[in-house]
Amino acid sequence: NELEQTWAVLKFDFEKRKDITLVKIPEEVIESLEDNQAKLQNMMGSRNVDFFIDTVSAWQKKLGVVDTIISLITEVQRTWSY
Repeated sequence: NELEQTWAVLKFDFEKRKDITLVKIPEEVIESLEDNQAKLQNMMGSRNVDFFIDTVSAWQKKLGVVDTIISLITEVQRTWSY
């Protein structure tokens, strides 16, 4: 599965600033997230989605969680690091 292969190797980086370590979200992660979410949304609109609806729905949920976590990390770091 292409999504499994993509997300198995994507990782967050860490960056030391002063006395705090921040999570750095690589651009590759953001691009993959946006691209994969768009592809899944297109698949959901397909009339042939019934055969693999469970897999598509599961990946939409997983990537939604990733999106939420990235947003929360960004928000918390913005609040505490400046």
